[in-house]
Amino acid sequence: MMLKPFLRKLKIGNVISYLKHHYPLIAKYHTYLELNRNIKDRCILVYTMGKVGSSTIVKSLDNQLHEYFVFHIHWLAVKNLTQDQNFYKTFYQRNRKQGVYHKILPAYLIEGRYINERINRSCNYKNIEKIFTLTREPLARNISSFFENLKIFFGYDIDKNLRIKDEDTVVDELITLFCDEFIINNTVNFLDADPLTWFDIELKEVFNLDVFNSEFPKEKGYKIYSNEVASVLLIRLEDLNECFSEASEIFLEKNCHF
Repeated sequence: MMLKPFLRKLKIGNVISYLKHHYPLIAKYHTYLELNRNIKDRCILVYTMGKVGSSTIVKSLDNQLHEYFVFHIHWLAVKNLTQDQNFYKTFYQRNRKQGVYHKILPAYLIEGRYINERINRSCNYKNIEKIFTLTREPLARNISSFFENLKIFFGYDIDKNLRIKDEDTVVDELITLFCDEFIINNTVNFLDADPLTWFDIELKEVFNLDVFNSEFPKEKGYKIYSNEVASVLLIRLEDLNECFSEASEIFLEKNCHF
């Protein structure tokens, strides 16, 4: 008697969402199927360390460049993809025991692995026409990353703690976590992208582009780097509002507005 109402409420989309949230293989292969179905011949990578404003760039490009498929990733080097995936699995299991839930495998990791496999399989980068990347003042980026990853790295739920503790206590706990765990114990580098080395361990290793080989034009806020493998636009987040339209128009040879 309960079967019909049970089936009415048990929507297939909800089941898939649950399985993707908790099972890495299902998350990976379901996303691969979606990518294979929707990918276009022309691709753009928004390829950055975390917490530098990349989501805003992705939305802008998606809205304006319909002839491109826009990927949003943080890692392409195999060792970093593997390490980050293992971190997520470890923290997922630990946090779930404490009643804190998050995705076992985030989308940027799946897309990074997907692109890495395509590059290795075809031995070229022909579908990746342009790469956008960003930089940000390191301290501001680290603080933003700390709050973004509180649940994953430390199992700390701000909303939950504010319901059972006073605000001053929560602030003191956050300061202790940030100073003692995230900074002093080097968690920021062990668990997250290091803004001082990301360009070397990712962009240089994968695409053989060294952004430190020449001086960055601070007055412009952006620079284009190119070699036989890739063409990269590097923008400083603090200058994004002022220079995105100009930089994108030059880089893509078409008008883009931010």
